[in-house]
Amino acid sequence: RAHTPAQSGKVYFCSRGATGWTNTVIESKNSGGDVTSLAYNPVTGAPSACYRAGTTLRFAYRSGANWIKETADSSAYARYSALAFDAQGNPAIAYCDDADGDGWLDSLWLARKQGSSWTTQMLDGPVVGYGVHAAIAFDPTTQSFVLSHASDPSPRLWSWNGSAWVVDSPPESAEYIFGCGLVISPDGTANLAYSIDSEQRAARRSPGGAWTIELIDAEYVWPFNTGARLT
Repeated sequence: RAHTPAQSGKVYFCSRGATGWTNTVIESKNSGGDVTSLAYNPVTGAPSACYRAGTTLRFAYRSGANWIKETADSSAYARYSALAFDAQGNPAIAYCDDADGDGWLDSLWLARKQGSSWTTQMLDGPVVGYGVHAAIAFDPTTQSFVLSHASDPSPRLWSWNGSAWVVDSPPESAEYIFGCGLVISPDGTANLAYSIDSEQRAARRSPGGAWTIELIDAEYVWPFNTGARLT
Protein backbone atom coordinates (compact mmCIF):
# COMPACT_ATOMS: atom_id res chain seq x y z
CA ARG A 1 0.00 0.00 0.00
CA ALA A 2 1.13 3.60 -0.66
CA HIS A 3 -0.09 6.45 1.49
CA THR A 4 0.63 10.05 2.47
CA PRO A 5 -0.06 10.79 6.16
CA ALA A 6 -1.67 14.20 6.56
CA GLN A 7 0.87 16.93 7.32
CA SER A 8 3.85 14.55 7.31
CA GLY A 9 5.04 15.66 3.87
CA LYS A 10 6.06 12.07 3.07
CA VAL A 11 4.88 9.23 0.86
CA TYR A 12 5.28 5.71 2.24
CA PHE A 13 5.22 2.26 0.69
CA CYS A 14 4.02 -0.29 3.23
CA SER A 15 4.44 -4.02 2.68
CA ARG A 16 3.83 -7.02 4.90
CA GLY A 17 6.31 -9.87 5.13
CA ALA A 18 6.58 -12.97 7.29
CA THR A 19 7.65 -10.95 10.33
CA GLY A 20 5.30 -7.99 9.96
CA TRP A 21 4.97 -4.67 8.17
CA THR A 22 7.81 -2.66 6.64
CA ASN A 23 7.39 1.05 5.88
CA THR A 24 9.63 2.65 3.25
CA VAL A 25 9.74 6.38 2.49
CA ILE A 26 9.34 7.06 -1.23
CA GLU A 27 9.08 10.87 -1.03
CA SER A 28 10.48 12.72 1.98
CA LYS A 29 8.83 16.17 1.65
CA ASN A 30 6.12 18.32 0.07
CA SER A 31 3.49 15.55 0.01
CA GLY A 32 0.73 15.00 2.52
CA GLY A 33 -2.97 14.30 2.80
CA ASP A 34 -3.48 13.64 -0.93
CA VAL A 35 -4.96 10.61 -2.67
CA THR A 36 -2.10 8.41 -3.87
CA SER A 37 -2.26 5.25 -5.97
CA LEU A 38 -0.37 1.94 -6.00
CA ALA A 39 -0.14 -0.58 -8.84
CA TYR A 40 2.18 -3.40 -9.86
CA ASN A 41 3.87 -3.47 -13.25
CA PRO A 42 2.41 -6.54 -15.04
CA VAL A 43 5.70 -7.19 -16.86
CA THR A 44 8.33 -6.63 -14.14
CA GLY A 45 6.17 -7.11 -11.05
CA ALA A 46 7.63 -3.94 -9.54
CA PRO A 47 5.44 -1.98 -7.11
CA SER A 48 4.80 1.53 -8.43
CA ALA A 49 3.05 4.63 -7.13
CA CYS A 50 1.87 8.05 -8.27
CA TYR A 51 1.45 11.08 -6.04
CA ARG A 52 1.78 14.85 -5.86
CA ALA A 53 4.95 16.49 -4.54
CA GLY A 54 4.31 20.22 -4.32
CA THR A 55 3.01 21.10 -7.78
CA THR A 56 4.66 18.11 -9.46
CA LEU A 57 2.98 14.83 -10.39
CA ARG A 58 5.40 12.02 -9.62
CA PHE A 59 5.67 8.40 -10.68
CA ALA A 60 7.89 6.08 -8.66
CA TYR A 61 8.77 2.41 -8.94
CA ARG A 62 10.95 0.03 -6.97
CA SER A 63 14.09 -1.31 -8.62
CA GLY A 64 15.94 -3.73 -6.37
CA ALA A 65 16.21 -2.04 -2.99
CA ASN A 66 15.78 1.48 -4.39
CA TRP A 67 12.86 3.61 -5.49
CA ILE A 68 13.26 5.44 -8.81
CA LYS A 69 11.27 8.69 -9.12
CA GLU A 70 10.15 10.36 -12.35
CA THR A 71 8.25 13.54 -13.14
CA ALA A 72 5.06 12.82 -15.06
CA ASP A 73 3.86 16.45 -15.04
CA SER A 74 6.07 19.27 -13.76
CA SER A 75 3.17 21.65 -13.11
CA ALA A 76 0.03 19.98 -11.78
CA TYR A 77 -2.05 20.38 -8.64
CA ALA A 78 -2.71 16.63 -8.72
CA ARG A 79 -4.37 16.18 -5.35
CA TYR A 80 -6.25 13.18 -6.76
CA SER A 81 -4.38 10.69 -8.95
CA ALA A 82 -4.71 7.07 -10.01
CA LEU A 83 -2.22 4.71 -11.64
CA ALA A 84 -2.62 1.83 -14.11
CA PHE A 85 -0.45 -0.12 -16.57
CA ASP A 86 -1.11 -1.41 -20.06
CA ALA A 87 -0.27 -5.00 -21.02
CA GLN A 88 3.27 -3.98 -22.07
CA GLY A 89 4.03 -2.44 -18.67
CA ASN A 90 3.67 1.22 -19.72
CA PRO A 91 2.25 3.37 -16.90
CA ALA A 92 -0.59 5.87 -17.21
CA ILE A 93 -1.98 8.26 -14.61
CA ALA A 94 -5.38 9.92 -14.33
CA TYR A 95 -5.25 13.10 -12.25
CA CYS A 96 -6.87 16.43 -11.56
CA ASP A 97 -5.51 19.93 -12.02
CA ASP A 98 -6.46 23.59 -11.80
CA ALA A 99 -6.37 24.37 -15.53
CA ASP A 100 -7.33 28.04 -15.34
CA GLY A 101 -5.30 28.84 -12.20
CA ASP A 102 -8.19 30.18 -10.12
CA GLY A 103 -7.52 27.95 -7.11
CA TRP A 104 -10.20 25.34 -7.89
CA LEU A 105 -9.68 21.81 -9.18
CA ASP A 106 -11.45 21.80 -12.54
CA SER A 107 -10.06 19.28 -15.03
CA LEU A 108 -9.29 15.62 -15.72
CA TRP A 109 -5.88 14.86 -17.21
CA LEU A 110 -4.07 11.83 -18.55
CA ALA A 111 -0.30 11.31 -18.30
CA ARG A 112 1.25 8.44 -20.25
CA LYS A 113 4.78 7.08 -20.49
CA GLN A 114 5.93 5.43 -23.68
CA GLY A 115 9.57 4.66 -24.03
CA SER A 116 11.42 7.13 -21.81
CA SER A 117 9.07 10.12 -22.19
CA TRP A 118 5.89 11.27 -20.48
CA THR A 119 3.10 13.05 -22.35
CA THR A 120 0.08 14.79 -20.82
CA GLN A 121 -3.31 15.89 -22.13
CA MET A 122 -6.48 17.38 -20.67
CA LEU A 123 -9.55 15.25 -21.35
CA ASP A 124 -12.28 17.10 -19.45
CA GLY A 125 -12.80 20.64 -18.20
CA PRO A 126 -12.24 23.22 -17.08
CA VAL A 127 -15.36 22.94 -14.90
CA VAL A 128 -15.06 23.33 -11.13
CA GLY A 129 -15.00 19.86 -9.55
CA TYR A 130 -13.88 17.98 -12.65
CA GLY A 131 -10.98 15.58 -12.09
CA VAL A 132 -11.80 15.00 -8.43
CA HIS A 133 -11.63 11.29 -7.51
CA ALA A 134 -9.93 10.50 -10.81
CA ALA A 135 -9.73 6.79 -11.66
CA ILE A 136 -8.11 4.79 -14.47
CA ALA A 137 -8.15 1.20 -15.72
CA PHE A 138 -6.84 -0.72 -18.72
CA ASP A 139 -9.34 -2.26 -21.13
CA PRO A 140 -7.90 -5.55 -22.48
CA THR A 141 -10.45 -5.70 -25.30
CA THR A 142 -9.44 -2.39 -26.85
CA GLN A 143 -5.86 -2.26 -25.49
CA SER A 144 -6.51 1.27 -24.27
CA PHE A 145 -7.08 3.10 -21.01
CA VAL A 146 -10.45 4.12 -19.57
CA LEU A 147 -10.72 7.07 -17.16
CA SER A 148 -13.48 8.29 -14.87
CA HIS A 149 -14.05 11.02 -12.31
CA ALA A 150 -16.73 12.23 -9.94
CA SER A 151 -18.84 15.05 -11.33
CA ASP A 152 -22.34 16.33 -10.68
CA PRO A 153 -24.95 15.14 -11.60
CA SER A 154 -23.29 11.87 -12.74
CA PRO A 155 -19.82 10.30 -12.96
CA ARG A 156 -18.10 10.80 -16.32
CA LEU A 157 -16.41 7.92 -18.13
CA TRP A 158 -13.84 8.56 -20.85
CA SER A 159 -12.72 5.89 -23.33
CA TRP A 160 -10.80 5.69 -26.60
CA ASN A 161 -12.88 4.59 -29.61
CA GLY A 162 -9.90 4.00 -31.89
CA SER A 163 -9.63 7.54 -33.23
CA ALA A 164 -10.80 9.92 -30.47
CA TRP A 165 -11.67 10.18 -26.78
CA VAL A 166 -15.41 9.95 -26.07
CA VAL A 167 -17.33 10.59 -22.85
CA ASP A 168 -20.30 8.74 -21.39
CA SER A 169 -22.19 8.77 -18.08
CA PRO A 170 -24.60 6.47 -16.24
CA PRO A 171 -28.16 7.89 -16.16
CA GLU A 172 -27.91 9.59 -12.77
CA SER A 173 -29.24 12.97 -11.64
CA ALA A 174 -27.66 13.86 -8.33
CA GLU A 175 -26.77 16.99 -6.45
CA TYR A 176 -23.49 15.46 -5.27
CA ILE A 177 -21.27 12.60 -6.42
CA PHE A 178 -18.50 11.33 -4.13
CA GLY A 179 -15.75 8.84 -4.83
CA CYS A 180 -15.30 7.04 -8.12
CA GLY A 181 -13.87 3.54 -8.34
CA LEU A 182 -13.31 1.97 -11.77
CA VAL A 183 -12.43 -1.52 -12.98
CA ILE A 184 -12.77 -3.14 -16.41
CA SER A 185 -13.99 -6.74 -16.80
CA PRO A 186 -12.22 -9.10 -19.22
CA ASP A 187 -15.09 -8.62 -21.71
CA GLY A 188 -14.69 -4.83 -21.65
CA THR A 189 -17.54 -4.05 -19.23
CA ALA A 190 -16.81 -0.84 -17.31
CA ASN A 191 -17.66 -1.09 -13.59
CA LEU A 192 -18.04 2.07 -11.51
CA ALA A 193 -18.57 2.45 -7.75
CA TYR A 194 -19.56 5.81 -6.22
CA SER A 195 -21.79 7.60 -3.73
CA ILE A 196 -24.76 9.60 -4.94
CA ASP A 197 -26.40 11.93 -2.43
CA SER A 198 -27.40 9.43 0.30
CA GLU A 199 -26.59 6.07 -1.34
CA GLN A 200 -23.66 3.92 -2.39
CA ARG A 201 -24.12 2.65 -5.95
CA ALA A 202 -22.52 0.56 -8.67
CA ALA A 203 -22.94 1.15 -12.39
CA ARG A 204 -21.96 -1.16 -15.22
CA ARG A 205 -21.60 -0.25 -18.88
CA SER A 206 -21.72 -3.23 -21.22
CA PRO A 207 -19.43 -3.43 -24.27
CA GLY A 208 -22.51 -2.40 -26.27
CA GLY A 209 -22.94 0.79 -24.25
CA ALA A 210 -25.95 -0.14 -22.07
CA TRP A 211 -25.88 1.01 -18.44
CA THR A 212 -27.11 -0.96 -15.40
CA ILE A 213 -27.26 0.72 -11.97
CA GLU A 214 -27.43 -1.19 -8.67
CA LEU A 215 -27.87 -0.09 -5.07
CA ILE A 216 -25.01 -1.17 -2.78
CA ASP A 217 -25.96 0.58 0.47
CA ALA A 218 -28.99 2.74 1.16
CA GLU A 219 -27.50 4.31 4.28
CA TYR A 220 -25.92 7.73 4.06
CA VAL A 221 -22.24 7.46 3.29
CA TRP A 222 -19.68 10.12 2.48
CA PRO A 223 -16.50 8.32 1.44
CA PHE A 224 -13.38 10.30 0.65
CA ASN A 225 -12.59 7.82 -2.08
CA THR A 226 -14.21 4.67 -3.42
CA GLY A 227 -12.51 1.66 -4.98
CA ALA A 228 -13.72 -1.19 -7.18
CA ARG A 229 -12.20 -4.64 -7.73
CA LEU A 230 -13.09 -7.83 -9.57
CA THR A 231 -13.12 -11.13 -7.68
